Amino acid sequence: MAFGQIVAVVGLIAILFWSMAIFRVEDGLSPEMSRTLFDLGNFTFATQWIAIGGFLLFTGISSLQTRVFATWIGWSSVVIALALLVGRCFWTDQTAFGPYVLYWIWLIVIGVILFIRARAKG
Repeated sequence: MAFGQIVAVVGLIAILFWSMAIFRVEDGLSPEMSRTLFDLGNFTFATQWIAIGGFLLFTGISSLQTRVFATWIGWSSVVIALALLVGRCFWTDQTAFGPYVLYWIWLIVIGVILFIRARAKG
């Protein structure tokens, strides 16, 4: 749960940097400062992957231990978590976004599974 809160806070900070870079240009913000704020937003966004990786890692471990979800979901979350942590080391490379995309696919799959389970019970 703590990792989810960290993801939200760090994501909001990244949006704050990006917003400042965009909306303060008309107020006379120098191109250098705008670029710095944009880069800070990108760096903060990439740092968010560490918290997402922690969230996925512990979700995968608990899923494998409790068997709440299928085994493939637990293992996929562990693999994606490790890929996110490695991807953070190479965040300026375009291939680093692969694990982030896999995270969103994983999140959609989990959402669909939970939705189907809720409808089956209700």
